[in-house]
Amino acid sequence: PPRLRPRDPRGAVRWDYRRFLMLCRRVGIVMPRAATTETAAELGRQDLPGQPIEELSEVYRVARYSEHEITREMADKTHSAVREIRRRIPKV
Repeated sequence: PPRLRPRDPRGAVRWDYRRFLMLCRRVGIVMPRAATTETAAELGRQDLPGQPIEELSEVYRVARYSEHEITREMADKTHSAVREIRRRIPKV
């Protein structure tokens, strides 16, 4: 993803999700190229904390696959979820 998180909420949610996928790769989780959001969450939960993954996936599905408004609060929720996932990755 771009180095800087987009300012618009929809873009920020999608950026956060890409960060989640990068964190998965970092801990050795291999995502199939055609993995759905549900598959990615399921694979992620094997090695990463489940609750923030669920929160992130829920908002991401709305941001990615619908025209519903994405609020700043929703984007803040995904940002917090990714920070929590990252915080709980064991340091090597």
